[in-house]
Amino acid sequence: MFPYYHIFNLTFASYGTLILIGLIFGGVVSYLLAKKYMPEIKLDVFLSFLFGALGVAIGGKLLYIIVSFPQIIQFRNSTSNTLQALQIIISSGFVFYGSLIGAILALFIYCKSFHVSIERILYFLTPAIPLIQVFGRIGCFSVGCCYGVESESFGYVFKRSPIAPNGVRLFPTQLLESIACFIIFVIILILFHKIHNGYRLISIYGILYSTFRFFIEFFRGDIYRGFIRIFSISQIISLLLLLVTIIYLLKSKNHLVIKPND
Repeated sequence: MFPYYHIFNLTFASYGTLILIGLIFGGVVSYLLAKKYMPEIKLDVFLSFLFGALGVAIGGKLLYIIVSFPQIIQFRNSTSNTLQALQIIISSGFVFYGSLIGAILALFIYCKSFHVSIERILYFLTPAIPLIQVFGRIGCFSVGCCYGVESESFGYVFKRSPIAPNGVRLFPTQLLESIACFIIFVIILILFHKIHNGYRLISIYGILYSTFRFFIEFFRGDIYRGFIRIFSISQIISLLLLLVTIIYLLKSKNHLVIKPND
């Protein structure tokens, strides 16, 4: 793929550009939904989205450092170069679940600080989450991170990736997750008009995404993502997220607010 592109004499990273595009599209969707259905909080939706974006960056980087810490220490010991180890931390990627946790914590802080209903904010921001992921995983594909296992017949051969093995056919986990996230986005957008509760809407997202993420992890080939025995850290988080969201929906199923033909 194309990890970098050039405009005039400037070099840009495809991954960062696609993340930025995803954030712009996600923010626009959330803002327009708020403007149409609850215009009195459209500014809070926009500002909380910015807070959430900050949480995405901080949380994703922190969890990346945690799950990659053994490899970072190993690299530090083998090179005896602290600056190189720090460069890996700064320039390498993010872990999505860390970004999700960071975003939710940032939204909680914003809502508590400005006395805004976090349920309402989640209601309008939830559709943006899988939409941002669509572009984020295309960004992963562009640079070659989060690559899949070797595949003889179905996959993609990287030729210029600074991360993925080049010249080897790899299972396209990034593109499949991008497609899955787009499907989840469509489902959430449909349910947005049926289920008028932010907690339940994001719980449904959690069930859909965590289920897919648990199984796609078996086809991942990158090893720098943290493991506990046979399961990756993301699989363990997926199982916990799935359990929590299912329990919540079962407890609240008698209180779902559904408007037919809305």
